[in-house]
Amino acid sequence: MKTIFYNKLLIISLITIATFLISCDNSTFSKAKGEISNFEVKDDIFLSDGLDYGAKISFNLKNTGESGEIKVNVKLSCSEGVWKRQQILHLKSGEIRKVSFIFKEPSIDATNIEGMANVSP
Repeated sequence: MKTIFYNKLLIISLITIATFLISCDNSTFSKAKGEISNFEVKDDIFLSDGLDYGAKISFNLKNTGESGEIKVNVKLSCSEGVWKRQQILHLKSGEIRKVSFIFKEPSIDATNIEGMANVSP
């Protein structure tokens, strides 16, 4: 009886570990360390199948750790809604990269445009 219990416990443990590992990306175990500077949110006009209005979040991303993957999450909110973007970037140690995200969802009538960004690790 104890053997069956321990076998079930082992199977549940293995499934839990496998689920965790599947949900992880390279940035989870990366020794890179992202640092954001010169963060900016502005409304803008873009060229895509004609002129289009929207908002742009841009910033400098510096890797202050070892070479590796850095996950970037950004969010734009305004009177018309909230939108999120995510990207995983590989940066060498000490590398600085200009990162930009374009949001074409807000209309020209949008107000209270705000953005945020965070990185991991």
